[in-house]
Amino acid sequence: MLVLALSLTGCAQKSERIQHGAEALAYLKALDEMGARVAGTESEVSAANYIEKELTEMGYKVERKGFEYEDGGIKNSENIIIEKKGTGEGTIIVGAHYDSVDSANGVDDNGSGVAVLLEAAKNYWMKLEGKEKNDFRFLHVSTDEVYGSLSETDPAFDEEKKYEPNSPYSATKAGSDHLVRAYYHT
Repeated sequence: MLVLALSLTGCAQKSERIQHGAEALAYLKALDEMGARVAGTESEVSAANYIEKELTEMGYKVERKGFEYEDGGIKNSENIIIEKKGTGEGTIIVGAHYDSVDSANGVDDNGSGVAVLLEAAKNYWMKLEGKEKNDFRFLHVSTDEVYGSLSETDPAFDEEKKYEPNSPYSATKAGSDHLVRAYYHT
């Protein structure tokens, strides 16, 4: 949902961007107040209900697709799929997760989530022809945490710094970056 809110801000005037930024912050605060949203728990369902309500009010068609997985027993979770018809010919696929996984430290979220988006984008791209195929872009947003940790006096990271993730979460983000790079080159 944050991705959707931020994508709206790029097209708006300054006063509208401030309003959209405030709305995005309000969404994040509402989700944060729900606490940990471990997949398969009541708090994850509450988060999904909240997201569905907000997206429906924004005019999106929302579909919830349930699935089962095993993590010390069979658990249920859902993907939230949205669609909003535009006036253009193009398709935009946006992905994000709204749950958290206690034991995986991002492994299931970052690695497999990015792989699913890459495969979906590749399948879509393979159906395109000519200019549409040539103009197609996949945007992957990473995090500065893949470059290591900063003290208050360290200079900011840039893309030239080598990867030095210092937590399981940042290591999975670095892995997803490498996965995107590999898809690009193959």
